[in-house]
Parts: sequence; structure tokens; C-alpha cells
Amino acid sequence: MVSAYIAIIIFIALAILEPLLMLLSSKLIRRRSRETRVKKGNYESAEESTGARTSVMGEYLYYFPMFLVFEILIAIMLVWVISAKAVGSTANYAILGLFVAGFIFEMLVIIMAKHARE
Repeated sequence: MVSAYIAIIIFIALAILEPLLMLLSSKLIRRRSRETRVKKGNYESAEESTGARTSVMGEYLYYFPMFLVFEILIAIMLVWVISAKAVGSTANYAILGLFVAGFIFEMLVIIMAKHARE
């Protein structure tokens, strides 16, 4: 019984140790650099930055719900395609309604994102 889990235990141990060993070896091998004011400074076409920074998170925040809904719909669609014949027609209509509602939600998010940028 335990012998069936040995391969899984070895795989988990390697999955944990490999990234740790890679990070450790890269830290030991890499060249040490002296940090100067120039290296630590902001770089923007070799000039000092002026003006306010833009918020990247605010710009892409509207795409997150769209991506999330799309991923959930794809996961449900994969399960539904496999078992569409086994479930009744009522369940198939409910799943199709879910897809339509999800795509309508995605379109609303796209419209909101366009209006927010303007």
C-alpha cells in the first residue's frame, strides 16, 4: 500500500527541492555588482521622470472580471460537452442560459472599461 505512494512522495519532494536548489545555485553563481546611484535610479530614456505616474492596476482592473467569467464558462463548457447527452434537455437549456448570461456580462464589462478610459 505504501509503495504505491512512494512515487508521489518523490515527485512532491522534487517539486519542492528543485526550485529551491535553482534559486540557491543562481545566488551562489551570479556576479556581485556594486550598486550606485545611477543603477538604483529610475530609467526612462535616460532622463529623469516628470509628472504623475499612471495606475496600471486601474487600467487593467476591468479585464479581471471578464477573464474570470470567461475561465469559469470554459470550465463549465468542457464538463458540459462531455456529459451533454447524459443530462436531460432541461439541464442543457440551463447551461446554455448560463453561457448567454456570462457573455452578456463580459460585453457589459468591455463597455464599462471603454467608458472608464474616456
